[in-house]
Amino acid sequence: MALVVVMGTAAVAAVMAAHVMLLSETVAREAAVASERQALRYEIEGAADRAFWMHLVDRRLYADRSLGVQSLEREGVEEEPWMLDGRPHRLVGTASTVRLSDALQGISFAGPQPAQELRELADPADTERQEAVDIFLDVAADYVDADDLTHLHGLERDGYADAGLAGLPRDAPIEFREEVYWLPGWQDVLYGPVQVIPPPGIAPAQAGRGSALPPFFSSAPGVLQQRGGFDPAELAMVLEARQLWQEQGVPLDQSLDAALVGRIKARFSLTESPVATIEVEAVAASGVSRRLSVTRCVDLRRADAYADGSRQSWALWRRQWD
Repeated sequence: MALVVVMGTAAVAAVMAAHVMLLSETVAREAAVASERQALRYEIEGAADRAFWMHLVDRRLYADRSLGVQSLEREGVEEEPWMLDGRPHRLVGTASTVRLSDALQGISFAGPQPAQELRELADPADTERQEAVDIFLDVAADYVDADDLTHLHGLERDGYADAGLAGLPRDAPIEFREEVYWLPGWQDVLYGPVQVIPPPGIAPAQAGRGSALPPFFSSAPGVLQQRGGFDPAELAMVLEARQLWQEQGVPLDQSLDAALVGRIKARFSLTESPVATIEVEAVAASGVSRRLSVTRCVDLRRADAYADGSRQSWALWRRQWD
């Protein structure tokens, strides 16, 4: 009996010791990952600020902000261009890769009449989609207007409460683009991302590029296909041409025929807007990764590039960690 008790006690002690060792190893690994993530955070923040300054310098040195074409200003220049074309920039001595893109892409939901361009983009012959757009725009209108009157297909507080979404609608202009995904029916009408919402004090019209055309190099494939009217084969060629420009600097007119280039120029913008999104990704040797997306105005001639009247600090449109 004594031997059984001793063996049982030893077995329990062994299990407890193994558990403690496993727990200690798990805690040590979690601490190492947390430490590495924190180090990557500092590195990514530095990379984002460096990319911001590199783009500002590029804008100051080169007035021509056209994308997808050879620039006479850059002939003989060895430095890589820092433009809003999605080109990957690998920062030497770091684990970071930076991409700059045009922030004014996607459907705009800013202001008191959100997403009206959806109605303009809908094919009148496609009655099913036209009906879905009309329904969704009624829902969006009720979400931002301050009254309790319900549009034909809209929703007010009682409708949201019945759907388990108490506290909605906002009854004011949308502040965060993610709010759009609370609106019933968005899956039926949105074929690309939602445009970033300007910060308070910046009117939607101020944020625009002066053109209603979406940016070619920053638009999602669904937007390219919808706005450009490309069939699957044409879309594949267009995406390949865009990638060749981003990775090798091959102009569009050298990788696409004249008809496709003409359609792109007619239906998309090939000029930078004043608002940039800086996306940074860093991957450590261990496989730990972090991502940061920062959106801000990059045209220093504009008052809304600054957060104060004395123009001593930058305005930040959006900052998101993944």
